[in-house]
Amino acid sequence: MDVDLIERCEALERELRIQKEQFRGVFESSSIGMAIVGLQGKWIKVNGSLLKILGYDRERLYQLNFQDITHPDDLNEDLILLKSLISGKIESYQLEKRYFNSNGNIIWGLLSVSIVRDAKGLPLHFVSQILDITDAKKLTHLRLTEMDKKINRIAYELHENIAQTLASIKLFLASSRAKRIYEGTDLMGIDQKLTSLISDIQFLTDQIVPSTFIEENLHSLINGLVVKYAIAHDIKINLTLDEFVKTLTFPSTYNLFRIIEDQIDSAVLRNASSVAIKLKKLKSLTISFNDDGRIETNSSNPKLDLLISNIKTRVEMLGGVIKNPGDIYSRNMYSIAIPLPRSGKSY
Repeated sequence: MDVDLIERCEALERELRIQKEQFRGVFESSSIGMAIVGLQGKWIKVNGSLLKILGYDRERLYQLNFQDITHPDDLNEDLILLKSLISGKIESYQLEKRYFNSNGNIIWGLLSVSIVRDAKGLPLHFVSQILDITDAKKLTHLRLTEMDKKINRIAYELHENIAQTLASIKLFLASSRAKRIYEGTDLMGIDQKLTSLISDIQFLTDQIVPSTFIEENLHSLINGLVVKYAIAHDIKINLTLDEFVKTLTFPSTYNLFRIIEDQIDSAVLRNASSVAIKLKKLKSLTISFNDDGRIETNSSNPKLDLLISNIKTRVEMLGGVIKNPGDIYSRNMYSIAIPLPRSGKSY
């Protein structure tokens, strides 16, 4: 009996040594930054890839904690998720956040965090993986900017050139009918086809970039958006707009509109019955959102992920920050602060 117990203990020790060596091998050789982090945020152990990403030597990094090198606008969301991890509400989380490297420059990391507990279930430390996504973020910004430019150019061409040319032809046809030019030609039929074509082009233009963008009227645009969603999705939207919003000009209006539109889309996807949106001019342009939509934290919704990613990207493009996001998937109560444009300037 004693011999059998000793053999089992020895086998268990061998298995633990093997697992430890396997973890050490993966940890040290991984191309992804990996770290063991204490419950208070101190770096306990980091691999070479993380040192390369952050630009620190090992000794210097061990003198810091993750809070020291996290962008202050991203720290609160990270700490909220860590508390949920410690309490057992979640088993792991993933977060895009900004870090300061050793030169003080901002790098973007995709952070994945899990927790290790002892035999009694008490938390010991965190295991973090950090993937450098700085280049991907820059590329996303560039693609979104270029896409917006192309969309705006197409909408402008449809509205200003093609539609206006067709309208001029309609006037010519009307004049021709009045003067009885081109007798025997079905001018009325041609006129009706032109009217239908102009209507189709206007509809297409509004789907791409609504005409109020061209008229530089964000106030009317957002009001129209609210009415459209309220009718289509039977959702109550309470909108409060500062008079300052009326002074904003294109292209400011485009990114702001898309942020609000994506947020309402997000609320619809999460089955919200009411949404409150406020735009105010304080020290910055502040947009606050509050809705009663919900979604399971562990569920996957690619469309919702894309909407949230687009919101974050457009906020970054405007130089803004998202404040008090909490768990953006299940509790959408947060605000966005965007720097005010200089006098005579747009965003």
